[in-house]
Amino acid sequence: KPYRSPLLADARTIAQPFVSKCSNLNRIIIPFFLEENDNSGKIRFNLYQAGKQNEPVFFTDLDAAQFPAPVTIGTHSLRGVLYPVWMPPLPDSANNEFIWEIITHSAEPPRGIGVYLTDTPDAQLQPVLINGVKGTGSSAFFSYCQYRFDWDQIFKSTGQKLWREKYFIAAYLMLAGGIL
Repeated sequence: KPYRSPLLADARTIAQPFVSKCSNLNRIIIPFFLEENDNSGKIRFNLYQAGKQNEPVFFTDLDAAQFPAPVTIGTHSLRGVLYPVWMPPLPDSANNEFIWEIITHSAEPPRGIGVYLTDTPDAQLQPVLINGVKGTGSSAFFSYCQYRFDWDQIFKSTGQKLWREKYFIAAYLMLAGGIL
């Protein structure tokens, strides 16, 4: 069952390493819990590719005041916000390790906000890092990739499959034509 992380105002940094299983990674949905009705403060979202952690491949600032009202999420009757972070598609993201990181702005730390964590094991995830210290659970987040239709590749692979099956197709058509 998911549980709450420390509040972002106290934790300052929450980071989650993960492996993207598809190309064109373009969205990460983070499940935030909100304790107060008056949510405010700034949060910085950084996405790093493992081994290239000096510069994020994507970053954006999130304003907690812009979060929608909390609703029931998941099957555990938890209340919170599934907040999507959209980014330009990362074309070579398949099977690469990434780290998303949430950092609070010290000038405007968020109040009453944290991330839902889970102890459910997942081969794509490593334990969450809270203030650089490895925890026991991982974030209960979602990542999505944009599928791109490459018509040349689709026709090429379809043609190759038909060519490999040409004898079966010819025999089938002769049998079907002879029966009719």
